[in-house]
Amino acid sequence: MHNSIPNCTEEDFIPLSEAERETLSERHAEDSSSYFADGIKRFFKNKTASASLFVILFITLSTLILPQIWPYGYDDQLGVRLGHPVDSSYNNLAPF
Repeated sequence: MHNSIPNCTEEDFIPLSEAERETLSERHAEDSSSYFADGIKRFFKNKTASASLFVILFITLSTLILPQIWPYGYDDQLGVRLGHPVDSSYNNLAPF
């Protein structure tokens, strides 16, 4: 009969003792993490993905915060003033 498992003896198939089982289960319990936590760990190990996330967050926060603290309104930037014609230098803009 041909042995398909190389270098195995009968001692390799002896059941574990209780102490070995507890040690093995403790080791597995420490290493386990959820699917989401594992994905987050792998995401932040990827430096390009992490940098891209921070760039996207920076752009998003800038679009929300900067219009509130910018000293010029949209009408000021487009040359629109009440009671005055639109500045001729803005003629190439699309109509409102």
